[in-house]
Amino acid sequence: MTPLIRIEDLPLEDNVRRIISSWGITALYPPQAEVIKRGLHRSGNFILASATASGKTLIAEISSLYSLFRGEKVLYVVPLRALASEKYSEISNHLEPLGYKLRISVGDYDSSEEPLSSYDVIITTYEKLDSIIRHSPSWLKDVGAVVFDEIHYVGTVGRGAIVEMTIAKFMDSNPTARRIALSATITNLEELARWLEAEHISSSWRPVPLKTGVFNNDTILFDNGDIIKVDNKEDDDLINLLRSDICSSQTLIFCGQRKTAVNLAVKLANKIGERSKETEELSRRIAEADPYSSMHKVLSDVVAKGVAFHHAGLSHEIRSMVEEGFRGRVIRILTATPTLAAGVNLPARTVIIRDHKRYDQEVGFSTEIPVFEIKQMMGRAGRPLYDERGYGIIMAKSKREAKIIIDRYIKGIPEPIASRLNDMTQLRAQILSVIAMKGQIDMDGLRKFLSRTLFSVQIGVDRIRSAIKSIVEFLAKNGLIEVDDGIMVPTALGRRTSELYIDPVSAIMMRDSVDRASSLLSAKKIDELESSLFQTLSFLPDMPPLGVTRGEVESFVEEEFNTLLPIEKLPIGSYIDVVRAVKSYYVLKSWIEEMREGEIERRFGVEPGDLHRFVETASWMLYSFSEVSKLCGKKDLAKFLLEESMRVQYGIRKDLIELVKLEGIGRVRARALYRSGFVSIREIARAKPEDLMKVPGIGEVLAKRIINDAKRRISYADPSNRE
Repeated sequence: MTPLIRIEDLPLEDNVRRIISSWGITALYPPQAEVIKRGLHRSGNFILASATASGKTLIAEISSLYSLFRGEKVLYVVPLRALASEKYSEISNHLEPLGYKLRISVGDYDSSEEPLSSYDVIITTYEKLDSIIRHSPSWLKDVGAVVFDEIHYVGTVGRGAIVEMTIAKFMDSNPTARRIALSATITNLEELARWLEAEHISSSWRPVPLKTGVFNNDTILFDNGDIIKVDNKEDDDLINLLRSDICSSQTLIFCGQRKTAVNLAVKLANKIGERSKETEELSRRIAEADPYSSMHKVLSDVVAKGVAFHHAGLSHEIRSMVEEGFRGRVIRILTATPTLAAGVNLPARTVIIRDHKRYDQEVGFSTEIPVFEIKQMMGRAGRPLYDERGYGIIMAKSKREAKIIIDRYIKGIPEPIASRLNDMTQLRAQILSVIAMKGQIDMDGLRKFLSRTLFSVQIGVDRIRSAIKSIVEFLAKNGLIEVDDGIMVPTALGRRTSELYIDPVSAIMMRDSVDRASSLLSAKKIDELESSLFQTLSFLPDMPPLGVTRGEVESFVEEEFNTLLPIEKLPIGSYIDVVRAVKSYYVLKSWIEEMREGEIERRFGVEPGDLHRFVETASWMLYSFSEVSKLCGKKDLAKFLLEESMRVQYGIRKDLIELVKLEGIGRVRARALYRSGFVSIREIARAKPEDLMKVPGIGEVLAKRIINDAKRRISYADPSNRE
């Protein structure tokens, strides 16, 4: 194994060396040292591709110091909100003691984030940065360095086009800012380097050596030819493997589906789980955090035995508890879906890939997981400070399948990262955003802008010339842009659509729904308006689709289907879309009538994490619909939709809208306050802390905080009350 390189032996300035030493670091990993030896930490663009836990974040921090010394801002961009929180905690520990101000900015896509001008380091997501660029804040020109973390996300289906175009827009709006890109090990690094106009560094070095292999029956065959036999004490191969020395420490098991991950965790907890004071304490915390969810109840039960599962159906709070428990070595075995491999940093001594296939909704059957993703999963194996070696093992059902797995995954080369700008849905939204950002542009200018993309490097913009032309025609036909003598200019609707960060088709459907929605509101047919409104939302391309069961299809009543648009204007692909629309209405209606999450899960089969994503998006669509209504001159409808957006955001009836604006007050505490007679902010402002402390769920600290917040809001609303 290559030894670490002492910072005294590297060409670093004395002040930078002192700073690194103050972080408790005396030596650097080989990939980090290579960046410094080539002088790229001081200046120039570079892309570093190396293994998980090889120190990419640290070298980005060191390189960013030089911009901070010059009084420039640093942007650190990640693909996931969870990663943004993780990076903020990590980087703030290093930079805040030096006097630099850091800020994390995610969500709220209708803000320029002008207040961020007072911060030195801004940590954000690709989507949020895209939104910020669309609003053109004044501080964007002050960014001296940008870190594009996990840049291999540019090749992911669905979000890759957003990542790519966000990077292209930033390079266009601030061409002089340094570009520091970080990636997992990829095969076409040179192409990405050409795109970024950057030097490239690739390293296969790992802090903990990784040994990969395939397991079938009672045998593990490793990549170096080693063979290990596993005792066949049980009929279950996985149980036997988990009882072997290879899995004597923390083990992460990847499953193809959520249901498999949950069922496997229950099985393992019952078979080989072990209780301890720490596991039972974590189990209690999970149970208390959400006592009504059946999914969380199952999780609490298995965690008590040192086993857990992790997937997107869990709420963010509960997922964080699981991650904390695994990092703290309270949880020994964690089953998870493949999305965890692309998320937060959770290393284990051993990674087992139970399923190398997963269900693909687009094609309707299971397909093989790409080699790149499998390598990412196995890359989680090996914990620095704890393990001398990590193990990545793929399970096979037969000797024949074992051979296929060895050839494809163990010996195979990861697929190259490919641009996703051939996704016409994504390209449509991005072309509108470029036209809105530029104010006016002709076709040559648009093609010139697109020449800054990875797609241009790999394939060439001319290959999608006809697609660009048809998208421009679509945008013009639907009133989002105007074209005069070849010059494209955004309309008010087009500009607002871009700022709201919604699909152009969503904006068009909202605009076309305004007249009927306004008529229903004027006629005071609120129940019909809510039903048709919520069902219309389900057809917007921005909305995540709810799953529909066979039982729901069979019990569907056609008379319940009602939308704001005529059926011929709805993108109905099958009968299931109609059933989904009605289900969407009932889920949202139950939520704003303050039904508990656990009850929604029981009645509709919508798990907590899925419910949160669904209502978060629905709330944003309602807010966007309100803004579109303003443009159409429907002020009363805009006000109604804004209230509906808040109700969906918090899951409340109308009478709680004022209370949930207070800091630390959600749907449960707001209802408790209301029932105790505190029905307005003014009544809370007049209250004493001891009065609020009688309300369930409110202690002394929170009571004082919300009273002060209530007074501040009243003072802000009425200047005559200000001292």
